[in-house]
Amino acid sequence: MNALVLQLGGLRPGVAFPDVEWLAINGWTVTLVVSLLPDGAQVPAGVEVVEVGDLEQVAALWRAERFFVLAAPSGAMRKLRSTVTKLGGIRGLGRPARKIAGVVIALHAFQYRASRGLHHRWMAGPYRVLRPLWLWRLLRRSALEELLRCNPDLVVCADRDAVSTAWHIARRYPNVEVTYGVNRVRPIGVSVPQPVSA
Repeated sequence: MNALVLQLGGLRPGVAFPDVEWLAINGWTVTLVVSLLPDGAQVPAGVEVVEVGDLEQVAALWRAERFFVLAAPSGAMRKLRSTVTKLGGIRGLGRPARKIAGVVIALHAFQYRASRGLHHRWMAGPYRVLRPLWLWRLLRRSALEELLRCNPDLVVCADRDAVSTAWHIARRYPNVEVTYGVNRVRPIGVSVPQPVSA
C-alpha cells in the first residue's frame, strides 16, 4: 500500500517524520512531500522525498513581494548612498554631502527595518492565509502528476498548509483516504486485506 505524506509548511520541517517512520515500519511505501527539507534532516530509510519549495519561490506572487518590499527599496537606498558619497568627492560639495550622508544613512537604516517589518507582516498575515490555496494551485499546475505517480491509498496531512492540497486530492480521487496525522492505535482502514474463510 502506498502513502503520500504532505508537509508543506516550513516552520517545523520534521513534524511528519514520526508518521512517516511508523508507516514505513508497517509496510507502507511512503512518499514524503515537503516544502523544503533542511540540510542534515534524518529521513527514515526507504522513503522517497519530493521537495516542492522551488515551485513557490519562482511564482509571481512570491517574487513580486520580495522585489517591491525588499529588493527595490534596498537597491534605491544603496544607489542614493553611493551618489551622496560620490558628491562628497566633488570640490565645493564635500561639506554639504557629509551633512546629508548622516541623514541618508539613518534613512537607509529606517528603510531596512520598515521593509523587513512589512515583509514579516505579509508573511505572518495575508500570505499565511493564502499560502495553502496558493500551494495547491502551484502543485496542480506543475507537480501533481509526479506526486500521484505512486497511486496513493492514503494521504496524510502533517501540517496546516497541506490541508487544502489534501482536500483537493480527495475531491479528485474519492477512493483515496485522507487523514490528518496517523492513528497508530488502530490499523488504518485503507483496503486492508481481510482473511477470507474457505
